[in-house]
Amino acid sequence: MDDWKHGKLYAMVVCPVYQLPTRTSHIYQQAGARSVCIITYTHLAVFVRYTKASSTTKSMELVHEVFKTVESMNPSKDAHIYWQAV
Repeated sequence: MDDWKHGKLYAMVVCPVYQLPTRTSHIYQQAGARSVCIITYTHLAVFVRYTKASSTTKSMELVHEVFKTVESMNPSKDAHIYWQAV
């Protein structure tokens, strides 16, 4: 899941919500273990709106907080645990 990070600390995968497993999947476990944040296009739209309403700096701080949240998660296959944290 993280071969394409090329040594970066964090990475983000953005995809349609309908393509994500709703209950359990190894992707949620791997996301936490490998510091890869999985978000939907809806989440991305929220980040864009937040940037327009506040500032790029505040938006980047928020994204960084999400990355740190994913990184600090106890890896679990449970989708509910992942999405509640994110």
